[in-house]
Amino acid sequence: MRKNSASGFQKNDKELEMLFQNSFDALLLTGRDGKIYRANSAAEELFGYTAEELCSLGRLGLADMTDPNWPKAIEERDRTGKYIGILRCRRKDGTLFYCEVTSRVFKAHDGSMRASTSVRDVTDRIESEKRLQAANRQLQEIIDGSPTVIFVKDLHGRLIIVNKKLEELFGMTGEALRGKKDSEIFPKEWIEYFGETDETPESGRIMEISEDSDFPGGMRRYFFLNKFPLFDENARPYALCGIASDISKTMETERQFQESRKGLIEAQRLAHMGSFTFDASTGMLDWMDEVFNIFERDPGKGHPSFLDVLNYVHPDDREYVNACLDEAQKYKKTLYMEYRIITDKGNIKYLRYIGNPIFDSDGNLVRRFGTVLDITESKTAELKLKTTLRNLERSNRELEQFAYIASHDLQEPLRMVSNFARLLAQRYQDHLDEKANEFITFMIDGTKRMQNLISDLLQYARLTTKAQPFVATDMNQIMDYVAADLRMAIDEKNAYLNYDRLPEINADPIQMRQLMQNLVANAIKFKGDRDPEICVEACSNENEWVFCVRDNGIGIAPEYHDRIFIIFQRLHEREKYAGTGIGLALCKKIVERHGGRIWLESEEGHGASFYFTIPFGSLQL
Repeated sequence: MRKNSASGFQKNDKELEMLFQNSFDALLLTGRDGKIYRANSAAEELFGYTAEELCSLGRLGLADMTDPNWPKAIEERDRTGKYIGILRCRRKDGTLFYCEVTSRVFKAHDGSMRASTSVRDVTDRIESEKRLQAANRQLQEIIDGSPTVIFVKDLHGRLIIVNKKLEELFGMTGEALRGKKDSEIFPKEWIEYFGETDETPESGRIMEISEDSDFPGGMRRYFFLNKFPLFDENARPYALCGIASDISKTMETERQFQESRKGLIEAQRLAHMGSFTFDASTGMLDWMDEVFNIFERDPGKGHPSFLDVLNYVHPDDREYVNACLDEAQKYKKTLYMEYRIITDKGNIKYLRYIGNPIFDSDGNLVRRFGTVLDITESKTAELKLKTTLRNLERSNRELEQFAYIASHDLQEPLRMVSNFARLLAQRYQDHLDEKANEFITFMIDGTKRMQNLISDLLQYARLTTKAQPFVATDMNQIMDYVAADLRMAIDEKNAYLNYDRLPEINADPIQMRQLMQNLVANAIKFKGDRDPEICVEACSNENEWVFCVRDNGIGIAPEYHDRIFIIFQRLHEREKYAGTGIGLALCKKIVERHGGRIWLESEEGHGASFYFTIPFGSLQL
């Protein structure tokens, strides 16, 4: 009997050992002090250490103790006997990753306290959640910036998304609105109006409603409300989205039009906009007073015919106008045009024409109602702006050329000063007092800094004047070049540079090399007390590549994130960190030339992550 019992225990032990070793999750048997007694093969694979190495390292060898959650996790586990949460760990190769840790304390056979701990890599999930949170924040910012009311309800009629416009409209915060039904928020007289389309998600119908109601403050508002269902991946409706445009001003204008034609005429006069009616059966137009003013036509001549109006069109625009008329007639649609006329007084004006047609049952045009807006001032301003932009573009090119030439011409006299200063130092060093030698040293250092500044300025100017065409560029090869260029600095600072599986992009390879070398060199320079660890990676995002150069250096306070990309801006004393303040401005200009953008995420003392984007198949700017 005892033999069978022992055999059973041995079988159970073997099965438990098989479960332990074949678990997909990393399993660790630890002491409460962090000592590791056992580790399975999944743990070896996850951390990159052998089981023996894991046991010798203990918890401190695997945990990234810069993660503030670790002390809290240990305290909670010791206090409650268990812990479940997300922590950051470190692999043998130094890379950090997020893991889901489940740990429970138990008493071993010998009476000592042990802990069973499972570790699962959830880095991809955490990064996805971060991206999702960023996308949700961006979406909320977009809908909050909308001038229209936007909301989303679940199938039970509870608000799940609201924007600032809705909060302002009802004088309530988003917290007070979310999770509530209409009946819990609004006065009784509004419920019928808002509940009118509750069946929309289930029916799949899109509804458009124009309605008016009294709002807080006694103001009567008119809205055009569009409600439509949102569908999941299985084409099942899961929510209702509503977009309401405040059309109160339009309705008020129409009311005033109905009340007083005189008011409308005055409004049209002030707006330089006139309305008209075209009768297709007679070929005649009925103009409001302001249309006569726009065309500078004497009302005594009577209303014009369709052919009369065509004769006002500028000769260079007649082909365009005829094409627009033909297209509107063919497709039975509203006519939109912007064209020039020559008035009865010989003045050239720009007009915006909108004509809404009415057809009979046979598809023949019966009447057209519309407006004519005098846009001469805005169009003239637009043309002037385009001319100004062209002149500015030319001036920028000339300025870049001037900077290049001026910087180049400064090199020669500066080189002469530097050479003679060195000659003074060599020949008369033993004949001059200590102060004079110090002055000569200042002179040599000053000319050297000036030469570096001019060299960087020349490089900055050449970004456009000496730019190369975009070609297929392997960023892995670019990083190989950068690593070779910076080999001395990497070895001197004991830096670790990691990059792999970077994409091939359409770019200027020389400028990409400049860009990456600047970013990596900065990461090495501003390393702090630790050996530099620099990671270069990239991922695709919709229609662009997003690159990241991440380091563990001294970091940059948020208030300086924009300033560092301005030319000649420095955050540190020259004696501590050498440089001209042009490097990151150079990076910004390179990225913008490729149609991308560059930004920084960092906090002082916690490293820095420089991000930049390169559009797929980017066009040379």
